Amino acid sequence: MKEKKLELPTLQEIVSKKAVFIKGDSINSFRMSKYETTIGEYLQFCQETGHEFPEEVDTVNKQLPITYVSWNDAKVYCDYVGGRLPTVEEWEVAANGGNKQEDFTYRGSSQIDVVAWYRGNCKSLQKVGVKKANTLGLCDMSGNASEWCNDTSEVYRDKRKVVGGSWQELASQLKLNNHQTSFNKDRGIHHIS
Repeated sequence: MKEKKLELPTLQEIVSKKAVFIKGDSINSFRMSKYETTIGEYLQFCQETGHEFPEEVDTVNKQLPITYVSWNDAKVYCDYVGGRLPTVEEWEVAANGGNKQEDFTYRGSSQIDVVAWYRGNCKSLQKVGVKKANTLGLCDMSGNASEWCNDTSEVYRDKRKVVGGSWQELASQLKLNNHQTSFNKDRGIHHIS
């Protein structure tokens, strides 16, 4: 009797199942990853493609968001999983709740500790998806790891836009529509599929 080989889902299939549909009014509708890309997902991508894994990242906790990725690394990852980096406008629509937008100070709540990991409640990156999701079901849109966007900064033309803020930020830096050009290394990926 022949043994049946167990077929594991591909990274693309796994990532696709973790996406949220966002209906746009001012922009085209799109699907965005529910969670920031994890160390485990990025490690699997690197193992499957031979892409270099960031040496600064410890792989012990694979549920933390991947960081220390360049904009080019994020773009290559997104291409591989059949997606792309969002524009700042797409990211803002998704982060602010799309058509279900409510009047919050942060993305998903006016209580920062409910939705964000930041300097006031942690000392390092945290597992993705632990804090309350926004009204669309997207997690970690404030704090934990900053996220790359496809746009360039108006101030620093050679720098790409980074949004959402990281665990290293103050609460005031995580408020809605606070865009930054990040110089820290806690930059990760929320992608459009």
